[in-house]
Amino acid sequence: MNDPDPLDHLAARVSGDLWFLAAALARYQQRHGLDDAALAAALGCAPTVLTSLRLCRRPGAAAPERTTDQDISDIARRFGIDPAALARIVQEADGPDEPLEGDPN
Repeated sequence: MNDPDPLDHLAARVSGDLWFLAAALARYQQRHGLDDAALAAALGCAPTVLTSLRLCRRPGAAAPERTTDQDISDIARRFGIDPAALARIVQEADGPDEPLEGDPN
């Protein structure tokens, strides 16, 4: 029997915490209906990288002497992902919710 990875469990728990990158990734996945394989493809990484990525501090969330761009660059370099894709995902996750097609609100 395979026990669930405790880091996967932790990453799922923090997906609603805006301090973690998990929240931005979850919001992006939800908006676009992506599974983990599709999210990994968008970032240019293997799906196995996603758990560690989700547990990163969200770019710009702390360390006032650092910029969001510096954080994105460091995270992208550490995990071998596309920095432009990560920047796009974080920026979109920080944006307003877009109404669903046909939604009058």
